Amino acid sequence: MATQISISESVAESQDNNNNNNNTDNVSNSNNNSNGIIANGNSDRDNKMPEFSIHWTDLEYTTERSKVDRFMDSIRCRKERPPKYRTVLRGVNGSFRSSELTALLGPSGAGKSTLLECIAGLREKGKKGKIRLYGRNKVILAFIPQHDHLVELLTVREALSIASKLQHSHIVKENGHEITHNVDHKVIVDRIMDQLGLKIVADTRINALSGGQMKRVSIGQELVSKPDVLILDEPTSGLDSTTCYSLIQMLEALTQKSVPIAILMTIHQPSARIFEMFHKVYILSVAGRPVYEGSPQYVVSTLSAFDIHCSQFYNPADLILEVAYGEHGMEVVQNLANNLVNDVKVPQAPSKKLSTCIKKPETPFWKHFFILFNRSTIMLMRDPLVGVLRFGIGANIASMVGVIFSGKGRGDGCVPDLQNLNTLNDYASVKSQVTQIEEDSMDNIGSLFFLLLYAMMASLMPKVVKIPLQMKNFQKERFNSWYKPAAYYWSMVLSEIPFVLVTNLLVLVIHFIMTIQPFSRFWSVYIIFTLVSLASQIHGIIIGSLFMRNVVASVFTAPNSTVPFVLLCGYLIKAKDMPFFFRIISSLTYLSYGFTGFVVATFGFNRCDPKKVDKVLRARDSMAYSLYKKLQIAAMCELNGGDEDETEDPVEEERTKNETKNFVRALLSTELDDVPDDEKYQSALMRRFGYKNEDFYNSIYILLIMLLVGHIVAYLILKYRTKPKK
Repeated sequence: MATQISISESVAESQDNNNNNNNTDNVSNSNNNSNGIIANGNSDRDNKMPEFSIHWTDLEYTTERSKVDRFMDSIRCRKERPPKYRTVLRGVNGSFRSSELTALLGPSGAGKSTLLECIAGLREKGKKGKIRLYGRNKVILAFIPQHDHLVELLTVREALSIASKLQHSHIVKENGHEITHNVDHKVIVDRIMDQLGLKIVADTRINALSGGQMKRVSIGQELVSKPDVLILDEPTSGLDSTTCYSLIQMLEALTQKSVPIAILMTIHQPSARIFEMFHKVYILSVAGRPVYEGSPQYVVSTLSAFDIHCSQFYNPADLILEVAYGEHGMEVVQNLANNLVNDVKVPQAPSKKLSTCIKKPETPFWKHFFILFNRSTIMLMRDPLVGVLRFGIGANIASMVGVIFSGKGRGDGCVPDLQNLNTLNDYASVKSQVTQIEEDSMDNIGSLFFLLLYAMMASLMPKVVKIPLQMKNFQKERFNSWYKPAAYYWSMVLSEIPFVLVTNLLVLVIHFIMTIQPFSRFWSVYIIFTLVSLASQIHGIIIGSLFMRNVVASVFTAPNSTVPFVLLCGYLIKAKDMPFFFRIISSLTYLSYGFTGFVVATFGFNRCDPKKVDKVLRARDSMAYSLYKKLQIAAMCELNGGDEDETEDPVEEERTKNETKNFVRALLSTELDDVPDDEKYQSALMRRFGYKNEDFYNSIYILLIMLLVGHIVAYLILKYRTKPKK
């Protein structure tokens, strides 16, 4: 016990002396005079920046069981239900300082990552205690999560270069004026790659790197901002022993540069060689309390004071972790924790709350937007989903629809050519033509409806998958203040528009050619087609953001959420025939306006030939008159015994004429009956669905409004869902 106390006291006294010798009023001058080793590679500077340390005292963290879990417990009628709150950290004290590599160890479930995230500011709700900064007024903090969240389609050089451009374009103001610094990003990137041993893979895509190289890229991206505090959550996870040693060696070397940097990391079970490389280790027990804090070389002697001995060939890290897990008894854990609490000494130097000292630089929207737009474009160009599948599947779908509905574009819903209709002998032929046109017209509507579904699903599903996969990287970059969410969102959305336009153009050209649609209506259909594609992208962003932590749930929910859109779009059942409640829902779906716009663009604006319509009307009247005359002669012959010269009563003659006319109209119904003169040249499909020409423009206006409102909603959901859970 005496050994533990003496060690801790010497460390505390050393920290007090250093903190008292550092003048916090000179921090800003030191920052202005320093360019940093990471940026300029100057490792021989004589004027070192002031040292600093971060201390946490009486730190507690509790989590609340979710309402879903508590509800399930009530359903199961469990007699002994788990407590509503669970304490992860129990009044822990500790510290780490600049120019040191500090390792946080402990058994699984001890709260290592929780403590790390509390210090970084990722967890606030349920946290109690103090986390203070000594020796500095401001620090730049960078957090690297356990898993490497990187843009894997970029090369190492591109990833570091973009990180440098983003982090060195922050707005710096002095006396109310913006200060512009000329930064040579190539020099910064080359020196970081030299320092981290990445030169050999500089032009290799990140998805082709090894685990250790990926971890080095993650660290390098944060080093370009010259952070004062670097926090890493299990950077050695999944790496072999040699790669682990190389990585820890590199981190230890970073702390010894002229610009002081404090590195705090968690590690699961280090080897003896790696364990001895740390300047300081902090051991958490399974009870959520620390049992050791100090240099790793004194672990054995400290445990010996509690009658726990380490053999010559046994790893001290394994032994202290066994103790922390409780394998040597919980009484030993309690004694070590109590001894450490009694040994705590907090510096008396001026300090500030750490969360208020973390620099959050002002980010320029337009600069970051263009940088991120360029990155998104590179990703899209290299993404197989865009380059091969998007165009290949689009062309394949359009070709299949074109083959199945070949020539159906002639089905315009207009009357057939009846100019030769003079006798009843032509009736069967005419009726066959009318039936064929009706069938072709409905098939044409079906092909357009299927094309509309393709536009929706082709833009919806990629977003549903990509958003959850990209959000981890976005969260990391956002937390480390690379850029604002608005710059990321709009660069992601706008960079995809050219690919959507080209794909839609290809699909529609194939469809129009193979189904023999009139190209005079191509651009009207293309506008609606593109607006539906863009609206469905928003749909995908919203679903992907809501289920960003579960790709399976996202993929399952997205197509199911489109079922009401398909049912209520107006194709399967007309909007006027829907119940009132569903009519309201239909008016709120972008697919209903897309279908309306499609129909009007294809069949509206006087699709039928006026000359043909007039000929049909004249031919029908001619046939009616011919039939009337024949019936008149037959009637007279029957009444007068074959005397055709008998004069018919004018009233009876008019009645017979009207009956004959109505009979012919019933036989040759062309859907032109009782139609106003200004609509008789419209396609019958326009009247069938109850659409007007102005509905095309209304659909465009409403779809544009939906795009605007949808982007605002999608952005707010994305911003909220990716916000650090505090």
